Amino acid sequence: MKFFKNNLAILLSAATLLSSTVANPDALFATEASSAVEVTESTNSTASVDSTESITSNESTVSTDSTVSTDSTVSNESTDSTGSTDSTESTDSTEATDSTEATDSTEATDSTETIVDEIVEDDTPVQDIPLDATESNYIITPINKTAYNITYNGSLLKSCYILLGRNSATSEDASTAASAYEVVNPTKSADYSDTMIVHCDSTGKGVIDTGTKRINILYDGVKTLYYVYQGKIKTSDKVYYAIYDNTAYRCDKLGRATAFTGYFKNFADSKYYFANASNKILKSKYILATYAKVNGYPTYTIINPSEAANYPDATIYYASENGITTKYKGSRVGGIYTDSTNKYYIYEGVVSTGTSTRYTIHNNKAYKVAKNGVATAYAGYFKNMLDSKYYFSLSNYKILKDQFVIVTLATKSGIGKYQIMDPAKSAEYSSPLILKLSSTGSSSKYTGTRIGTIYNGSDTKYYIYKGQIQSGSAITYTIYNNVAYMISKAGVATEFTGYFKNLLDSKYYFAINGELKKSKYLMAVKTTSKGVPTYKIISPAKASSYSSAVIYKMNSDGIASVYKGTTVLSITYGSKAYTYSVVKGKVKTYSSAKNFVSNSKYLFTADKTGKATKYSGVYKNYYYYNGLKKTASSAYYVYYKGYLYKASKAGKLTKYKKPDATEVYYTLVWGDNGNQYYVSVNPTNAKASIVKKDAEKTGYWYKKSGGVLLQISYNTGEAKAFTGVYKSKYYESGKVRTASGAYYRVYNNYLYYMTKDGAATKYIRNKNKSTTYFKYVNGNFYYIYYNSGKIDQKLTSAQARQRLVDAAAKYLGIDEGSKEHKNIVDTYNLATSGYNVTYKDSWCATFVSAMFIKCGYTAVTALECSCGRQVALWQEMGVWIENDAYVPKTGDIIYYCWSDYGSGDCTKWPNHVGIVVSCEDGMITVIEGNYGDSVGYRKIAVDARYIRGFASPKY
Repeated sequence: MKFFKNNLAILLSAATLLSSTVANPDALFATEASSAVEVTESTNSTASVDSTESITSNESTVSTDSTVSTDSTVSNESTDSTGSTDSTESTDSTEATDSTEATDSTEATDSTETIVDEIVEDDTPVQDIPLDATESNYIITPINKTAYNITYNGSLLKSCYILLGRNSATSEDASTAASAYEVVNPTKSADYSDTMIVHCDSTGKGVIDTGTKRINILYDGVKTLYYVYQGKIKTSDKVYYAIYDNTAYRCDKLGRATAFTGYFKNFADSKYYFANASNKILKSKYILATYAKVNGYPTYTIINPSEAANYPDATIYYASENGITTKYKGSRVGGIYTDSTNKYYIYEGVVSTGTSTRYTIHNNKAYKVAKNGVATAYAGYFKNMLDSKYYFSLSNYKILKDQFVIVTLATKSGIGKYQIMDPAKSAEYSSPLILKLSSTGSSSKYTGTRIGTIYNGSDTKYYIYKGQIQSGSAITYTIYNNVAYMISKAGVATEFTGYFKNLLDSKYYFAINGELKKSKYLMAVKTTSKGVPTYKIISPAKASSYSSAVIYKMNSDGIASVYKGTTVLSITYGSKAYTYSVVKGKVKTYSSAKNFVSNSKYLFTADKTGKATKYSGVYKNYYYYNGLKKTASSAYYVYYKGYLYKASKAGKLTKYKKPDATEVYYTLVWGDNGNQYYVSVNPTNAKASIVKKDAEKTGYWYKKSGGVLLQISYNTGEAKAFTGVYKSKYYESGKVRTASGAYYRVYNNYLYYMTKDGAATKYIRNKNKSTTYFKYVNGNFYYIYYNSGKIDQKLTSAQARQRLVDAAAKYLGIDEGSKEHKNIVDTYNLATSGYNVTYKDSWCATFVSAMFIKCGYTAVTALECSCGRQVALWQEMGVWIENDAYVPKTGDIIYYCWSDYGSGDCTKWPNHVGIVVSCEDGMITVIEGNYGDSVGYRKIAVDARYIRGFASPKY
């Protein structure tokens, strides 16, 4: 390089500024964008220097894609067309195969795996561009501290990139010569320990470019395409591949870059990619490709999936949304690159081809799979190729599940074999077949007996008897699941009210709105309608209006017979039972208003119509309450019609008269209405009266009697042992309650705090009065006002359950390791003893426990961080439900077992747990912690595989 002496000092100063060791390199980008956007270079063979002078260039025109073959065979080897080949330069074939790439044998868990095939790089060198034999003439002239001009043979360079390298030559001024730069041949960039790319804009001003791109670099009038990585020509000891602007490039050792088509390993991230015939990176695509060695080099050829049968070793690859390519090992139906028309069935990573048409299910849809693997949505009856079971798919191709269907066995009137038909037209076909479809949709011949809907029959229920719709020439009656049905001639079943003969056992029964009556008595009259006997159930109150009314007795099985006995019976009419006096099978009527009658257990009074009521009061010197003679473990008192009676243990009564002249109060005295009273007695005549402090007052007064605190009504004198707070003590059934520790109670709509000896004070928390807090007290949940202790609201079980779900939903979407996740773990650890959960432990059970803790539900839950131990605690609490088919409620806890093989109720160790959000239309929505290392929702069908069981806490 030639430097003019009078410019030497200032040039060295500029070079110092432009070196890679500048203190603030960003300052050099004041007028030049640093984004890695490819610069479009002019291919004009002459570069304009100024208005009067041009440099004639021997630069070859370089195309980035026109030289790439569009043949469908895609190779990871491409002929470099960016440089002219020197006829005297031999082809270097000695480059070693890249043996540093590890074979990845770890299979990914998401049905894809990292590609393990090794790519051997082609090291055929790109020929160097011949250099001018004469010494190049470049001059670097500073413009300011951040920019400069570069001239070549006296012409200012514009709209181009130049490579500068640190000049190692010495000069008289060693301090400046050491930092000087010179324009260098980019093919020699590896010889310089410090190089920089300089961009000269359309005015000739040059600044350092530190971006990543594929650009033409000018040297001695010739431009050559290079791959520049972070401001440096990316050289290597072997051929490598790079991606820029979604385009693939093959780069030789010197960094010269050619657009590439094929399968390659990107040097920047060591990931694998496919580039199409236009050199663009394939993304979000499934690709079918074969692998073979061509001329000793590994080659991946993309093939049309319709030709998959001709390539038994063809593999499906998946290019992600970023283009990263992995082997696909899953099963799916969808499009494959190079065929934009068809969908294919991929089974375990290969296109499923065969010798005949087959059928399969993907995402609950049915598909017909052609010999070449093309999959088309299918509606009809088919045999699934995977499990050899039979299924039905509807017009929307969805699999029909949890249904009974009736199909034809032979073609008739355009209906083919195994076509779903209307059950109302079953009589038109000989021996139609009923199939039962399971929860997965698999079908099997149904030979049982049931009443229910049949698909295509809307809500109409049919009676199926031994696998056939029970149709006939006359109306019949039957019982199914303890419900009575009338069966029409066409087999349609409707719930029945009345007296009927069951066609299966020829016994007689009564039903009301389908409910089979058992262990009951009914009254009915027999009538005839159009020659058909009809039994009308009537009220026993109307017995006198029907001389032919008959009482029927139903046993525990519901079988009916005529009753002819004498007693007091409970006779059912409608939804209620009425008690009547019956003599010789007929309702007894009387002439007087009150008549004492009895059965084997109770004493009744019957009115004139025979209607009987259990008697409370004194009868034949005994006290009865609700029809039963009252006995006790010791003597007691009875107040009846103004007198006080003393009853023996057996209940026999004597009038009680106090022997002295002092008025005496007696407590807990039974009255004829079953209530207790506080009474006074006149010692001279045994007359007694209910004590009322003030009949005009409302509320209560209190008195201790026999060590029991009584609460007595001012208005009525009714007395009862007191439960609640009285004079700062808490009583239960009249006694001060003591305990082993402090506790809480709710009384008169306030929350109280009780000490061990029963001392009671209002419990008050000092916070904003407008808000409430939550408390679990004595088996109930309450919202309580701050600053007053007053109860705002008692939660129902449903509200308490929803509150747990709402608490869990606040954490929806949080990830493992986040602040919120750590809060969940800390909440559990602070409230429990034993194992201290770490932030790296599985945390599904910890999440459930933490939600119970946050809601204050610790009294009704099993706090555990282990699913198995938590289930054992639920079992001890008596709230475990060992039934996979249980229909859960909001707030129930669901457990899963991943080794559940689907037969019967799984009883193995549970692997996962969640909180039931809702259950609608047979689908359970669950919120779970540690669901994919996050908090998320899962949907699972009732009685689905993997359900281990449920806990239903007593909220």
